[in-house]
Amino acid sequence: MKTTKNIARLAVTAGLTAALSFGGVMAPVTMAFAEGDNTITISQADKNGTTKFKAYQIFRAKVVDQNESKVASDINWANDETEKAVIGVLKQVAAPNINDSSTAEDVADYLAQNVRDTTDKTCVKNSDLLYKIADAVAKNSTQTGTSFDAGTTFTAPSNGYYLFVTDVLDASKPNTGTSPIFALVGGKSVTVTEKTSIPTVTKKVKDNKSNSNWADKADSQMGQNVNYQLTGTVADNVASFSAYKYEFYDELSAGLTADEGSIKVYAGTDRDTATAIAADNNYTADVTADATTGKSTLTVKFTDLKTAVADLSAQTKIYVEYTAKLDPKKDANIVVGGNGNENTVKLVYSNNPMAEGTGTSVSDTVRDYTYALKLIKEDSAKETIKL
Repeated sequence: MKTTKNIARLAVTAGLTAALSFGGVMAPVTMAFAEGDNTITISQADKNGTTKFKAYQIFRAKVVDQNESKVASDINWANDETEKAVIGVLKQVAAPNINDSSTAEDVADYLAQNVRDTTDKTCVKNSDLLYKIADAVAKNSTQTGTSFDAGTTFTAPSNGYYLFVTDVLDASKPNTGTSPIFALVGGKSVTVTEKTSIPTVTKKVKDNKSNSNWADKADSQMGQNVNYQLTGTVADNVASFSAYKYEFYDELSAGLTADEGSIKVYAGTDRDTATAIAADNNYTADVTADATTGKSTLTVKFTDLKTAVADLSAQTKIYVEYTAKLDPKKDANIVVGGNGNENTVKLVYSNNPMAEGTGTSVSDTVRDYTYALKLIKEDSAKETIKL
């Protein structure tokens, strides 16, 4: 373990915390409670199902609050594992003057000088230096303390710089792991918010009447083609993922038959300017039927959305469009009137930029209605014939 001299210039305002924030989570931090409090609370992103975080201490340091910023001194490596992990990454990227003998101060100086322009909204790309450091630390260092819930307080065993990443997620829930959070803990308590959002999916239907618009329901006749549209969003921190699995699962009621050949996929910030994506090696599309229920499922699966959409960003939406019809051959399964013929879609997506795993979106449902016309014919003898 190496000891460094005091370096009070490593204040938040000097850039070190911004550099070490792995996405600028603290710029500046939110202050609360009394002096000497070495706690941090990570608030949950809106509607996120993330529940727990893991902490890894990188540096030990003396930390004080000064002019709404934090100042660190006596910076040392937290442990040999972390030292090896961080220096290993800096050697890989050929960081000048960084080698196996570099001190914690040397590394802090390098990061302060070479990482700029991060804000509290920044999510680092998986190719960035800061992501590589976070990844190496999380994979090769021992977790500090136990995992803790979002919104609860984590008490650090000592002051210093900490990395926070999302713990294991429930694949059946709508959730997304945060981009790496790196925070300076000590002095006044710290509050930050995880950097992520929940992907969503919506489904719309449009009949073939003139001037029809996309809606949650439509009326159609037997055998009439009806247009369907699925719209999926991606997580705000999609740039932090090395690969982004992305799959639509659209369940059609038993009376509907989808035209597999009609499936088309687009990507863009809105449908009017979206660009068509050729299937090729980008995605697979399929329609499979369940022999027991009679229902069919239309799937569109991307192994890696980031390779299929070159300019993928947090604002990108993925559109799937196809046609289906109330099939006369399935008349026994067609719902006439009532609640209509329901069709429900869900989205499965990569949900943790620091680990393998998927999450499942909230489902969305549309209905296709059809009606039977009951006629009664009366002959001249006043006999009634039902048609």
